[in-house]
Formats: sequence, structure tokens, C-alpha cells
Amino acid sequence: MKAAKYVLLMVAVLFVLAGCGEKKSKIPSAAESMVKNKVVRIVTDAVNAPFEYGSGTGVQGLDVDLGNEIAKDLGIEPKWVKVTGYEHLFELLKNGEAEIIISAVAVDPAKSADFAFSTPYYDSGDAIAHQRNKFDIKDLASLAGKKAGVATGRPGDTFMAQQKTASNVTVKKYPTMDDALGALNRTEIDAVVGDEPLITYSSFKSYPNTTTLPVLINKYQYAAVVRKGEAELLAKINATIERLKSAGELKKYEETWFGNVRKDALGQREKDLEEERLKKAAKSIS
Repeated sequence: MKAAKYVLLMVAVLFVLAGCGEKKSKIPSAAESMVKNKVVRIVTDAVNAPFEYGSGTGVQGLDVDLGNEIAKDLGIEPKWVKVTGYEHLFELLKNGEAEIIISAVAVDPAKSADFAFSTPYYDSGDAIAHQRNKFDIKDLASLAGKKAGVATGRPGDTFMAQQKTASNVTVKKYPTMDDALGALNRTEIDAVVGDEPLITYSSFKSYPNTTTLPVLINKYQYAAVVRKGEAELLAKINATIERLKSAGELKKYEETWFGNVRKDALGQREKDLEEERLKKAAKSIS
């Protein structure tokens, strides 16, 4: 009898503990969190210049301008939460440690079970960066047998794992796009596959031995992300994006943060190609 009573007591305790666990694990809605915290927490991986970057607690860029406008329309102050790692963005959002992700995130149907994507605000896609003095890489197929770097978790990582065009590619993963471009700059790898705006900007600005092919090998769009079920917040984010699009503000953001980088990078590439052509012509004449 005593044993039976003990078992029943333990079962009751377990049910109580389970109930407590359920209450503790309940994640408040975005509206509840914003009222409680008096801010909207926007999580970002600030290594994607010119969309989000900065040192210490500061962050700036095209996405930051967008996020600040969203917060303004929500009538609340933004709090930018900086994390490291693409997938970590989604972990924080899912756990209720942020209300929105804005971090040059590509719309990804594979994540639709847990997350909802806003109206896209930027057309992007993957491109290939290579060393400036090597011109044998002209397209995706020419990566066959070469070492290509990708940033872990970003669209280029997924794309290179699935592509069938280039055979025997050794894909090397790096924490960030800058880490991959740094390896390319040091000639440790042959190419980098990643977000065209990110590698074009950083390649030209920070890695002088590299250049980017002005052709997309894969297309996608950037969007803000909220938890699945946050329909009201998503509608307000979409309204801000549509307002900024209609007013031409998103285009102005791009002009402000990119400046002449694309034009100058293309000019540099054309100059490199012309110099290579003249070298070959001189050798042919001799």
C-alpha cells in the first residue's frame, strides 16, 4: 500500500512540474513583449556591410535605416540586438528574445513552419568573387575542381550544397563573408560564392586582390522576419516597407550606403580585363 501511495504521489508531483514547465516556456506575443520592454528588439548579425555593420554596441547600414523606420511606425523605440551567426538570428527570434530579424535575410520557404517573412525589400542573389589576377573563373561551371568559400548558413552555403553544374567543388565554410573573402585575398581558396551586394561591396572596399563577377548565379530577395502567427506585427512591417518603396526611400537607402561601389568595382574589373587582353596580345605578337 505504501509503495502504491508513493507511486501515486510521484505521478502527481510530475504532473505539477510539467504544468509549471509549460507555463514557464510560454513565449509572450510580440505586442506583449513590446509593451513590457518598451522597445522593439530587432536582432541582426552586424557583419554584412553595407546592410548592417558596426563595432561595440553600435550598428548602422541600409537595414538599420529600414528597421528604425519600422520602429517609428510602430510608435516605439528600436533596440538593436547584435548576434553572431546566421542561424542564431532565428534561434533568438523563436525563443522570444527578439520581435524582428532584419539582417539581409533571404526569403526561405524551408523556414515557413516557424517564421513569417515580410514583403521583400531588396532583390539580391549569389555571385562569384575570385582573385583579380586569375580570369579562368567566368561562371558557375568554371568552379569545377576548385575551392570555393561560403559563409555558413547564408544562401550561398545552401546553393553550393545543392548545385549540380560544377563538379568536384571543394566547399569551405567560414563564419562570415568577410572571413571567406579574406581567405580568397590570401589565395587560400579560388573563389567565394555569396550574396552579390555583400561580396561586391566588401571585395572592392577591403580585399584588393579580389573581384566579383557581375552576374548572378542564383536569385532571392531580402525580407524582415517575425515568428509565425504574428500577423499584426507583420502587417505593420509590410505597410512600412510599401510606404518606403512608394516614396522611393528604399532606393535612396541603397544609393546612400552603396555610393559608387558597384560602378567603381565594375570599372576596376574592366580595367583588369583590358590589361590581361593587352598582355596576351603582346605575347602573341612576340
